[in-house]
Amino acid sequence: MTLSARFPTRRCVVFNGTESDRQGSNFLLYLERTVGGLEHFLPYMKDYVKTFTNTSITTDQWRDHLFDYFGRQPNGAEYLKKLEQVDWNEVSIMQN
Repeated sequence: MTLSARFPTRRCVVFNGTESDRQGSNFLLYLERTVGGLEHFLPYMKDYVKTFTNTSITTDQWRDHLFDYFGRQPNGAEYLKKLEQVDWNEVSIMQN
């Protein structure tokens, strides 16, 4: 079963200099801390940019990429366990 099938789709925030920007930044910081800090999250962000530059993606594609990336890392099972603790249904910034 894909990650997309396990978690309902929510819409991504369009960052436009509003409260959504702060919420988005806070959510990324939360994910950074969830996976163990900047030294773990920064390589993911670089891979994200490399993978999706000049493209538009859905929330499901982003979340699948996040889980796929961390699942391929050494100790991938640990990362996935941490990411699965995120209550994706309650992430307010993923709602419009």
